[in-house]
Amino acid sequence: MLDDIEELFTGAIDLPGDEASHKAKGRRAVEVDPTEVSDHFLTRVLNIWYLRTAGLLIFVGFGIIQNLSGAIKNSSRDMTGFWWQLGIMAVVLGASAWFEPRLLAAVQLPFSGRKLEEHVQEALERAEGQKTLMQIRAERSAGPIYFISVAVALAVTGISLIVGSASITDNVMRFTAVLLVVSPAAFSLAVGIISQTVLGRLAGAGTLVKSRAAFEQLADIDLVVFDKSGTLTKDERTFVSALLAHGSSLHSTEDLITIAAAVEGPSQHSLGKAIVAEAARRGLDVPNIIDFRTIPGQGVTGLLENTTIILGGPVLLTSRNIEIDVTDLVRADTANQNGNTVLFLVREGELLGTIEIADVVRPTAKKAVFGLQLLRKRVAILTADATGVAGKLANELEVTEVLAEVLPHQKAAAIESLQADSSQVAMVGNAREDALALAAADVSIAIDATLEDLQTENDILVNGQDPIAVTNMVKLAVRAKKKTAQNIGVAFGVNVGGILLASGLLAPIGIVLPPVGAVVLSCFASLFVINNARLLRR
Repeated sequence: MLDDIEELFTGAIDLPGDEASHKAKGRRAVEVDPTEVSDHFLTRVLNIWYLRTAGLLIFVGFGIIQNLSGAIKNSSRDMTGFWWQLGIMAVVLGASAWFEPRLLAAVQLPFSGRKLEEHVQEALERAEGQKTLMQIRAERSAGPIYFISVAVALAVTGISLIVGSASITDNVMRFTAVLLVVSPAAFSLAVGIISQTVLGRLAGAGTLVKSRAAFEQLADIDLVVFDKSGTLTKDERTFVSALLAHGSSLHSTEDLITIAAAVEGPSQHSLGKAIVAEAARRGLDVPNIIDFRTIPGQGVTGLLENTTIILGGPVLLTSRNIEIDVTDLVRADTANQNGNTVLFLVREGELLGTIEIADVVRPTAKKAVFGLQLLRKRVAILTADATGVAGKLANELEVTEVLAEVLPHQKAAAIESLQADSSQVAMVGNAREDALALAAADVSIAIDATLEDLQTENDILVNGQDPIAVTNMVKLAVRAKKKTAQNIGVAFGVNVGGILLASGLLAPIGIVLPPVGAVVLSCFASLFVINNARLLRR
């Protein structure tokens, strides 16, 4: 159904020819049965048709008896009216029977006939099997509506027969109209079909919703928090400059870059990659380092020629009481104000120099932020970078809430502080690096997700790092909420209003819904609910 579905997750979806590579990895590919996807909804449509069939049989049976009786009396007028009504019903019911299954098929998850990674299928099945509070309430109301409608029809028919206010023919036609107009399954379809459509559309765009309730909550979220690195800015950073510290024992900035590239060699961080790339560009001979370690929230360290080398941010200086000349401090502050990250290179307690690295803002970052703000959602930036660096990005993207110099283990507390005023917070970050912050948020959105991230407790997994995907997701959640309200409104209006009209409760004021009108109204309700959900695919 969707040509790009193989891109949902790296290694997550295999076509038949890839099964051998899957077995080599110790994983198993399974095929999705397309009939299982739609059974949940087809059952509810069949419930509608059972009632329509019952009402139609009563109408046909009684109509034939009535009109044959009329024919014996040489009256053909009733017989003509009966066949006209039956013909209209046949056309309407036939059209509905043709459209409904096809509309349902159009909103199935786009995985029919595909081979999916077993973990992916399990996650999809769990999400599909979940029910939100609104859906549970809608489905619970379906049964009572059916029994209430039949009870009302029987009560009104019985009272009418006792009082004698209507003929037997009128009473039978009213009871038949009630059976034809009532559509309790439309309530369960009203919410479930929206969720099914949303899951399919997001999956086709590379987003896996693991929690339907969390997605529903996105529509009412107050604040969206982006971890800066990898979302609003690219993973790739650019080298700006290298400067020797006041009184440094090094002879040149090339020596500074060489040592920095050596200690960052084993690192996979974007800052380190920028330094290593600059050393390669200059053709520097970078030595190997031993005992490499990452210092959470500070930087990296290792041994070079039996001396301890540390490279990191300003927290490194304060935590280790490294002395820094005022000129170097002013220079670093100026770089931060310009939006650049400053790394300090320390050897055996001596500050050797500073390296300036610039962020690369994603082209879609400003559009993503503006789109959220149009939806009346606040946007915040969360980062371990210096206040000046975060502030420069915030000014560029017109974001007013910034939480800077927050170490990884402090991010969960930062999220909780944003929730202190009862704000509902969605956190956007990396599933591994920002795990604590994601866990603390009301809705957790893990970007750049891989197959392994399916095992995490995050609510939504996004394949890729483009922030516009988050904005589109929130927009879809808002639209889905509106469509759900529309579906429930139409289902409620048709059932309650149709029962009042068809049962004859309004007959004293001359308003009665004939069986043919009941058929039209019932088919309209089910077709509206399904087709309204299809609009979410646009």
